[in-house]
Amino acid sequence: MSTPFYNIFMKLKGFTPAYLLSLFMWIVASLPGDDLNRIQKLPENPWLRFFLSDPFMHFLTFGLLTLLICRGYDQELRKSIPLVKVGLIASGYGLLIEIYQSILPWRSFGVDDLAWNTVGVLFFLGLVRWLPSLRVLVRRAKS
Repeated sequence: MSTPFYNIFMKLKGFTPAYLLSLFMWIVASLPGDDLNRIQKLPENPWLRFFLSDPFMHFLTFGLLTLLICRGYDQELRKSIPLVKVGLIASGYGLLIEIYQSILPWRSFGVDDLAWNTVGVLFFLGLVRWLPSLRVLVRRAKS
């Protein structure tokens, strides 16, 4: 016999990668910022420094979160992907993290971080919307 909790979990299991990435992002957002700054300034290679830069990391992680949420809608709910809803969820999570960081004594609210989060969300939503090959990848991805 299945419980209501089990039924809800089974219905939303396609969102598990998005949930796991969200948890990882929350943990990283809780770390002291000084350690992250030291790691980002360490590489001598300009390309590596770019890929480890704060704006690029915000852009990429929130873009990936957007793709994983789209994948969850496509796989589990068997509906068309509600791009506006996905954008609001991913951007809202970015705002939630920034508010959380403003409460922590060793972190701070960053408008620039919020902007890069939103740019990543919008860019990857555009890819899902206008690149048919990416929509097929989201559709065919299996857990």
